[in-house]
Amino acid sequence: MRREHWSESLAPFFRGRPFIVTGDVLAATTGLALALRALGVERVLCVGVARGTGALPQEHGFEQILINPPMPLGFMEVIREAERVLCSPPAEVLAQVDQFDPAHEAQVIAPFYATGLPQLNRPVFGARPASWRALEDKVVIDAVLNAAGVRVAPHKVVPVTRDALNAAAEALDRGHGTVWAGDAREGFNGGAALTRWVRDAQDAEEAFETLSKRCDAARVMPFLEGVPCSIHGWVLPDGVQVFRPCEMLVLRRPTPPVFYTPPSSS
Repeated sequence: MRREHWSESLAPFFRGRPFIVTGDVLAATTGLALALRALGVERVLCVGVARGTGALPQEHGFEQILINPPMPLGFMEVIREAERVLCSPPAEVLAQVDQFDPAHEAQVIAPFYATGLPQLNRPVFGARPASWRALEDKVVIDAVLNAAGVRVAPHKVVPVTRDALNAAAEALDRGHGTVWAGDAREGFNGGAALTRWVRDAQDAEEAFETLSKRCDAARVMPFLEGVPCSIHGWVLPDGVQVFRPCEMLVLRRPTPPVFYTPPSSS
């Protein structure tokens, strides 16, 4: 379906209203601000917790606020800290937002991983229901896959204890080690933050030390060769619009963890 069709369909929902685009990285809000402008939104404020790299919103004529507090180094820790700051912003930041939107007419468009809680004292537009977010858990998603008839590799979901993890790994290893993925006890996790490729006793100990601090359960499966691929689409009342699959580059370090780089927005 042509992009023009989507623009025509979406524009009435956005045109004539102010929006605030938020993100852990300010530079990452620029593209969405431009997309809103194309839909007829005249007033957009971009708020980021760290600068990031790339063009900033103000370079395209948008108002912007950079909060820029001290940030942790971990991938998921940065995301969680950013949302905490956006949900409980400093008074001076809130004053700037109120100057942009004194009547509180604006809604916030937050990153996909946001919990949906109000940000900057304003509601989040299009937030996912909590029941949807609950499915982003490595130890519960198999129930969905089974119900849909999706075939998956052999696996076990076990408590995060040395004995349980090691026993599952021994039973499932096909010669290339196993992959351990922690649950979402502390909330959504991604970017392989709680995923480990376990090939020997040292890997297993490192994985246990990491998962035991943050998880109650873990999913263990054989390490599988291949190219991972994210497939995205919109489920609509009259059908499913499937977008081009996005491949991700998974890099193997000499020692765990594995890590990956998602595709660029281009």
